[in-house]
Amino acid sequence: MNESIVQTPLLEARNVKKYFPIKRGVFSRTVGYVRAVVDVSLEIRRGETLGLVGESGCGKSTLGRVLLMLQHPTAGQVRFEGRDLLGLRKRELRAMRREMQIIFQDPFGSLDPRFTIGDIVGEPLIVHRAVSGRAGQTMDERVVELLELVGLDPARRYRYPHEFSGGQRQRVSIARSIALNPKFIVADEPVSALDVSVQSQVINLLSDLQARLGLTYLFIAHGLNVVRHISDRVGVMYLGKLVEVASTDALFSAPLHPYTAALLSAIPVPDPHRRRNGITLKGDVPSPSNPPSGCRFRTRCLFAQPRCADEEPLLKTIASGGSGREVACHFPLS
Repeated sequence: MNESIVQTPLLEARNVKKYFPIKRGVFSRTVGYVRAVVDVSLEIRRGETLGLVGESGCGKSTLGRVLLMLQHPTAGQVRFEGRDLLGLRKRELRAMRREMQIIFQDPFGSLDPRFTIGDIVGEPLIVHRAVSGRAGQTMDERVVELLELVGLDPARRYRYPHEFSGGQRQRVSIARSIALNPKFIVADEPVSALDVSVQSQVINLLSDLQARLGLTYLFIAHGLNVVRHISDRVGVMYLGKLVEVASTDALFSAPLHPYTAALLSAIPVPDPHRRRNGITLKGDVPSPSNPPSGCRFRTRCLFAQPRCADEEPLLKTIASGGSGREVACHFPLS
């Protein structure tokens, strides 16, 4: 985890919503909406890694794309370094994209198979007409430097993606994402498609690059076990909403939301004779087009009360263990 975090937020989101219309019929009439992201507010501080976890379909990746303006929010506000991204003109937003990059989940599908590794890493430099390296540095020299930064042999820059392993291809994606010296990177499940033995290597690489380049990450993952060793804080999403935000240590030592406790219970224990005590999730995630009333987690929660069906819990800051943290639950765990 990064020890040089500046408390000033680099990125702020306020009441962000992202709805996708459901269309049917010959005339594509809108009959409803998939509420992928619902009233999410968060801050990401300079130099930190905010982990974002939750089950598939909870809106994590959609939120990451909205923060980068790859998808425009249905409502809400996104500010980067104090600037309202929604208020920027197309040319201004294009210039701002140099500061914000993304690492995709699929290390093969996100790379153009027709391009060599050198072309893939160098493409952002061409698109933005910048070498972004030391003064007088050529593009090829910058590509060599980037490949060395991510632990790849620059001599292989003339080869194609299919000639590399999954972990090596993800290193190529990382090299491409840092080509323009960005300040903020959304890592969208960057290790979920990799072998467990390779996952730790990629996470260690991201941590090393953060320390060397002063990067800020939003690290998206399915499970808490993946984000533990890289995140300074963790946000937990369920069905489009944040249900808990806390420092990594506080969240792992004493989760307050039942859903967080259930995710922790799902982390494998290396001892086959030991069982982890906790909460087991039952049933499937409800449809985001027709979420439950009140608390969205109540249909799977062991502690649900009548109030949970009538009143939606808000994400509130509470004191726990001497530090403030946020949780959206009427009956948080003690």
